[in-house]
Amino acid sequence: AVESDFPKRDFLLVTKMGHLKAPPRLYDYLPLLLFVVGLILAAVGVVPMVRVAVSLSVISVLGGWVRPREIREVVDWNLLILVGSALGLSRAVTQSGLSSAAAAGVVHAGLPPHAALVVLFLLTMVTTELITNNAAAALGLPLAIDLSRELGLASHWPLAMTVLVAASTSYASPIGYATNLMVLGPGGYSFSDFARVGVVMDLIYLGEI
Repeated sequence: AVESDFPKRDFLLVTKMGHLKAPPRLYDYLPLLLFVVGLILAAVGVVPMVRVAVSLSVISVLGGWVRPREIREVVDWNLLILVGSALGLSRAVTQSGLSSAAAAGVVHAGLPPHAALVVLFLLTMVTTELITNNAAAALGLPLAIDLSRELGLASHWPLAMTVLVAASTSYASPIGYATNLMVLGPGGYSFSDFARVGVVMDLIYLGEI
C-alpha cells in the first residue's frame, strides 16, 4: 500500500508504506541453479572461473534479477581494488628478484626442507597479522615458488598450500582479516583481547607444521 491508497479525509496515514515484494517465483530460483552449474564447470576445469563470473553477471542483468543501476552497489569495489593491488605487489616481488634472493638466503642458511617450510609459514603468518591476508599471500606465493626451486622439490604445491594456510592464520590481530574487524567494535574487543587468545592459536597452527 502507498499513500495514494488512503484518502486523506477518511484516514490518517501515520507511516508511509512501500510496495510489498512479490513472493518468489520458480523463475527467480534460476540464478541459483545457474550459479551451481557454473561452479561445477569451473571446478572440473571445463570453463575458466572468470568466464563463468562474467557470464553469470550478464545473465543476471538480462534476466532482470539485477537492475543495471544496482551494479555499483552489488560489486565490492574495495575488494577488487585490494585483490588487484595484491596481484601487482606479487608481480613486483617476482620481477624485482626479491623472492629469489630471499629463497636463496634460506637455502644458503643450511636449513633443511622442513625448517624452510616452518620459516615460510612463520613469515607469511606474521605478514598477514600486520597487513592483510591477500597481501600476505601475494608476498608469500612467489617466495614459495622460488624456494621450491632452490630446494629442488618436484612441485611447488606443498609450499604454496603452506602460504595459503598461513595467510588465513590471522588470530592475534584484528587488522589481518575482515571478519576480525567486523566483530572488533560490536563485540567490544580490544587489540589485547585478540593478542591474548590469538597468539596461542597462531602457535598451535605453527606447531602443526
